[in-house]
Formats: sequence, structure tokens, C-alpha cells
Amino acid sequence: MSSRKRNAFTLIELLVVIGIIGLLMSILLPTLRRATQAARETQCMNNMRQLGLGVMMYADGSKGVIPFDGDPRYGNTDGDRNARSVGWWQDPGLWINAVPEMVNSKAYSDMQLDSLAPKNIPLPRAGKTSIFMCPEAGDASPSTANLAEVSNGYYVMWGHANALNTPSPLGTNMAAGTTDSKGGAVVSRNCYTCYVINSKLNSTTQTGGKLKIVKMASMIPSSEIALFIERRVSMSEIPAAISTVYGSPNGNDLPSRRMARIHANWDLFTNRHRDGGFICFADGHDAWFALKEIVLPKGYTTGNANFDFNQSGKVIWDRYGKATP
Repeated sequence: MSSRKRNAFTLIELLVVIGIIGLLMSILLPTLRRATQAARETQCMNNMRQLGLGVMMYADGSKGVIPFDGDPRYGNTDGDRNARSVGWWQDPGLWINAVPEMVNSKAYSDMQLDSLAPKNIPLPRAGKTSIFMCPEAGDASPSTANLAEVSNGYYVMWGHANALNTPSPLGTNMAAGTTDSKGGAVVSRNCYTCYVINSKLNSTTQTGGKLKIVKMASMIPSSEIALFIERRVSMSEIPAAISTVYGSPNGNDLPSRRMARIHANWDLFTNRHRDGGFICFADGHDAWFALKEIVLPKGYTTGNANFDFNQSGKVIWDRYGKATP
């Protein structure tokens, strides 16, 4: 009697194999997700380190002065509306232009021009590799205060196409209708960066007609002075509980803080990475912080407009005095 060779699995064997595969997947998938998350965080940290290095290199060649976040002759250069122009878009001292060129990247104003016809090269945005983009970030999302601050996934900011005349008097806010040296009015451009310079670095009121300049040597202790922060780009990055406790210390709650800016402080900090984000310090190192410990420091009470957000030993926003909302 001849024997017959068996070539197929039994149903029980198939079920056992499927069960083993399922078990392996349940073990491996979380590990793979953590590895992917860690890789994205590493890329984000590297971007911030590059920005910090760029500031140091720029300062080395400019008598210690760091690049600015808007025309330093004006009091308010948020760039989030036509009465708060950042100044001259092509200004070589504007950090979005100065810093990238120090680390072999392109000035942001040049990329803005390249995005127009006839080149039509898209600006960095969500999903693209760039020194300006966090791998975890999505398209730009508006605040509740200005739904028009976003267009096609980018923030809409305001500046001038040509250099500005010296304002009079120095230090006043830029008025609506301010023209540049060639008589041009303020113009809007798309501008989207996941990292922004600390807006409190030059928040001290200027006196004696002097320009608002900040020197690297003045950032002491450098390991605590916030240089760049990772800012939020979506309303979904603000947990309701944190927003409620923060309140409206300066007339604006967290959801209404305008995001079309290239500078910011704690009230635009993100929670993209493990409920927090990264800060790059003046000594070049960067560190992760939970959103809650940055926005709601120990001792803060809801709506306190006089609270000092400087945290000695951790994060210093304004090196000259209280960092108030």
C-alpha cells in the first residue's frame, strides 16, 4: 500500500500561524510607531539646532548682533496685518533671510519670489523637507481672531517690497498706509514656518532713538534664554483644559492668538510631540518641554496679566525683566 504525501496545512495549523502573525504585529507596530515618532522628533530638533547655529554664525559676522524679527526701527512688526508690516521682505537682517543662508539654505524672501510666476516653485509646507518645517506639522490653520490669515495651507503675512525710509519718530508702531522708499504700499506674501524666534528678546521699549538690537553676549545665562520655539500651527494643538486655565491675560485667549507671525512666545507654543514641543536656547542646545509647563507655570492664575513667565533655571523669555503677557 503506497503512502500519500501531505502538501496542505490543516485549518488548525492555519489559525495558529495567523494567531502568531497577529501577536507579532501587536508587538512590533507600537515599536515601529515609536521609532517613526522618534525619527520625526530628531529631524525637528536638528532643524532647530541648525537655526540656532545660523544665528550664532550671523552674529559672528555682525559684531555680535543677532538677526531681527521685523524692522527694528518700528515698535510693532508682527506682520499679521497691513498696519504691522515686518518691514522690507528682502531685508538681509530679517531672521528668515539671514539664518538660512548661514547654514547653506535659501533666504525665505528668495523662496517667496521663486514661488511666483514664471518659476512657480512651491514654498515649504506640510509634508515637505525643509529647515522651516516640522515633520509632524500639518497645513497652516487660522486662529479664531483672523480666519483670513491662512490661504492654501500657508499663513498670509504683510511686508514691503522695498527698503523702508527711516520712520519718525523711531519706535512708533507702523501705521496703515506706510509706504516704502519707492512709494510702494504694504504687500502680502505667503509665509509658513514651524519655528519662530522668541518675540521677547527685543521686547524692551527702546529709548533715545536707538535701534532695537540684541547681542549674543547679552543672552545670559545662554543655556536658559529661549532663542527659537516650536510654534503651533493648528487650533487642535490647544487642549481645552489648558486654554481654560490660561484665560485671557492680555485680552486674547490662546485660540485667538494670531499665528501669521515669524516671532512668538509661550502663548503660541506647540504640543505636537508627546503633548509638548522643543525650544532652542541661546547656547545652541534644544530641549523638549510639555505644553502645560510652558503655558501654565507654577503659580500662574487664570487671566493674570502681571505674571512673570520667566522660569529661572528652565526658560527665560525676557532677559531684561518680567516676561508678561
